Amino acid sequence: MSKSRLLLTIILSLAALGLILFNLYLPSPKGVDFKGFSAERASNDINYISKEPHSVLHLYGRARVRDYLISRLNELGVKAVQHKYDSIKDYNGDVYDIINVYSQIDPLSAKAKSYLLLVAHYDSRNTTNVKGKSVTSLGAADDGYGLATILEVVSNVLQTRDKWVNGIRILFTDSEETGLYGIKYAIRNNSEIFTDVALVINIEARGVKGPAILFETSPGNSKLVDLYKNAKTPFSYSFTSAVYNLLPNYTDFTLLKDTLPGLNFSVIDNLNYYHTDLDNFDNISLKSVQHYGEQVLPVVNKFIHDSCYSNSESLTDSEDSIYFTIPFLGLFTFSRGLYITVKYAISGLFLLLLGVYLKQKRFSPKNLGYVLLMNVIFIAVSSAIAYLVSLIAAYFNGLEYKMINLAYVKYEYIITALTLTIFTLIYILVYSHIIRKRHLSNLSFIASGNILMITLSFVLYYKIGDSVITFIPTLISVLLLFINIFNYTRYFNIVGIIIMVLFVTPVIYMLIIALTIGSLFVVTALWGLFLWLILPLTDRFVRRGV
Repeated sequence: MSKSRLLLTIILSLAALGLILFNLYLPSPKGVDFKGFSAERASNDINYISKEPHSVLHLYGRARVRDYLISRLNELGVKAVQHKYDSIKDYNGDVYDIINVYSQIDPLSAKAKSYLLLVAHYDSRNTTNVKGKSVTSLGAADDGYGLATILEVVSNVLQTRDKWVNGIRILFTDSEETGLYGIKYAIRNNSEIFTDVALVINIEARGVKGPAILFETSPGNSKLVDLYKNAKTPFSYSFTSAVYNLLPNYTDFTLLKDTLPGLNFSVIDNLNYYHTDLDNFDNISLKSVQHYGEQVLPVVNKFIHDSCYSNSESLTDSEDSIYFTIPFLGLFTFSRGLYITVKYAISGLFLLLLGVYLKQKRFSPKNLGYVLLMNVIFIAVSSAIAYLVSLIAAYFNGLEYKMINLAYVKYEYIITALTLTIFTLIYILVYSHIIRKRHLSNLSFIASGNILMITLSFVLYYKIGDSVITFIPTLISVLLLFINIFNYTRYFNIVGIIIMVLFVTPVIYMLIIALTIGSLFVVTALWGLFLWLILPLTDRFVRRGV
């Protein structure tokens, strides 16, 4: 087998391994007899909620879901009240009444001084135009997932109510889909709901499957992230919150996050199901529901049983954390001060290593510049081609091209996978040709890649406030570059590569499903930057490194 084919096999195998491990990392659904959060039990609620449309224009269906939620809370021994707001006129000119469902649960011993507010909306989307056809959502995921998760979590924690020191409030909002009117009128007319609230957890869905992502926090999240560390199988990246704030998307949490500390969860795979008739019970993912529960339940348990949260200001902070998940290794958090210190330290170490390698003549400035230029050109051209692929895909599906939220493209994931696979193959061939023809060290690829990634890392950090997406692969790569000064480092390289792949795979997956095929050029460019580091490190493992 040639070196190029061997490298291709290893790279694709590593990517496949990353996807497999990532899938294994997510929890399996638990049955109805499980003592703890059970997706199977929660699915019974989803099944009832999603039997028919229940948007603000489906009066019977919406009342049916509302009555069901009240009866379920009553079954749990929780009193529910209705807050009605009459004759609301939305942006379409439709007029209707809004009715929120609200409950407060105090510890058995005394009234709580601090509360956790669990929020989900119970209205479904009315109609969406899908390629000229009007379809209506059944709201199984959006927001059946949120409603069922909250009911199952509350059912679990009520078993230890005699040990609570803090309370829970539940708010099932109406008319979220038509302008956030339920939460707007709650804030305006029932401010007591939010008094003494130390933590808000909002549960949403923008798709029907995949991991439940903590995709947004309120500003000043350091203490929130510390609390979130209690989650089982955490899955969160601080850059998603930074990016989400740049997008025109809104949830009930949008109107609360600037005044109350909170966490916002959602699945985001697949946009083609979102707000359509495909959001039905047949398409739900029990694995996703279980992942919601295994994150939310431990956080709720910690909050209600720990007296350190008995002050309603206990989770308020002025500091933001930088955080990310590496499957199986856990959630890693940095204060901003520590993060920027590590960034500068790694950058300094890289410059020192660059000087050492240049002095040892393991590569020259000329070769470094050549590799840097060739890689930038190749990735730029490949990204442009990926952009054309998106345009063509949109055209043949009768859709207007959009960079973000380009939904309803047939075979979207297959097109994306083929594009990235072909790009990987050609990149490896170009890499092997440059190495062979120019007699270059693969170290020149690692060094030049780090020059660009470190630069991008600082640009992103000072532009949007977060740069883990580029800095973490750089951190691993620079440490391996340091280790490669010494002999017998082959197996350090492969360990570092596996950790990098475990980080990179979920990031690429999230960007593909979050941004859709319209941003294929962005995903291609980013995958190229990651390959720029992964490929030469793999090559040093294959060729025992020189």
